[in-house]
Amino acid sequence: MAAHAKLSASGSSRWLTCSGSIEASKGYPNSSNIYADMGSLAHQVGELCLRKNKDAEDYLGKDLKKHFPDGLLVPTTVPEDMIKPVQQYLDFARSFIRKNSTVMVEVRVNYSEYIGQPKSFGTADFICTNGDHVDIVDLKYGMGLVSAVENTQAQLYALGVLNELDWLEDFKTVTVHIAQPRTRPANFSSWDISVADLLKFAKYAKRRAKLALSKNAPRTASEKACEWCPARADCKTLHDHVTEVIGAMFDDMTTLSDDHKHKLILNKKLILNFIKAVETSVTESLLAGEDVSGFYLGVGRSTRRWSEEAEEYLQENYDPDEIYTQKLIGVTQGDKLLSRDEMQQHTMKPDGLPVLCLDGAKTKRYVLEDVSGDFEDVS
Repeated sequence: MAAHAKLSASGSSRWLTCSGSIEASKGYPNSSNIYADMGSLAHQVGELCLRKNKDAEDYLGKDLKKHFPDGLLVPTTVPEDMIKPVQQYLDFARSFIRKNSTVMVEVRVNYSEYIGQPKSFGTADFICTNGDHVDIVDLKYGMGLVSAVENTQAQLYALGVLNELDWLEDFKTVTVHIAQPRTRPANFSSWDISVADLLKFAKYAKRRAKLALSKNAPRTASEKACEWCPARADCKTLHDHVTEVIGAMFDDMTTLSDDHKHKLILNKKLILNFIKAVETSVTESLLAGEDVSGFYLGVGRSTRRWSEEAEEYLQENYDPDEIYTQKLIGVTQGDKLLSRDEMQQHTMKPDGLPVLCLDGAKTKRYVLEDVSGDFEDVS
């Protein structure tokens, strides 16, 4: 079983923002899910490839069960759809390697000295040093977009690298990279920070770490702090924050102003995540046989499906044209069959439907069609 640091780098967006989350999370299990375990499998493929100078395709169909003694919630055989994203990560990481580089893969880095708390560590996916510069790449296998800019997890990794490798070079600059090959489009985000600024961050992290481990540390609700907090479904601070945001919308008014709508949408993810967490908590309690006032487990909707012997029966009694259908392969399958030129010639990508964006977002603006000329002048 992998060790977990109380002030982990991966959980830094939580404890740096909400000091009380450390105490609040006590007693909650470090449970996994199929998405996290799929990410673990992808990381293992990436690690093996980097250590053995192989490509992801070399592990297609290989069973990596021996690397997961505690098991996974997903099959440990490397699936075909994992090959391309892992290879993209490998190509990106390897692009930083030079003749005299020092490369480290899946290495534990300890930043305890910088934040003033023992047993503070994390595992960096890929580290590459070139003279007085360090590149740190963190693979994210999920679909939620993550930015390298001011990323606290990456900065703590960088502090750990300085702590572990200060004997090697007098580092001056660090570039942290977030590799997300499964987002659409793939996201490879980078951010430069000087060691001087990194040490300023260390002072801030040290203050926040001390507060997080203090008695009666305050709780602060925010999207970053609450998204993965195991205590979010039972947190009164988050409940009060959500109630305040929603309740303020309707104080002394019959309609919402633009400012109120903006605030509500700005907090949409936090509110929905809180409601989902509460729903999950209640469901888990009921599945465990506990009584929860006002709720019960019902039987959900299901759809009809063929029985196990149906295909054999149909084959014996009906013509193939009657029981089997054909359809054109999808574009993703086409990428494997057609050449790049053929795909460019025979595919199209129309503009997507309009989506609501907050000011400052980088999404391309949707241009409204001018339909004024479609109507007769009846004045």
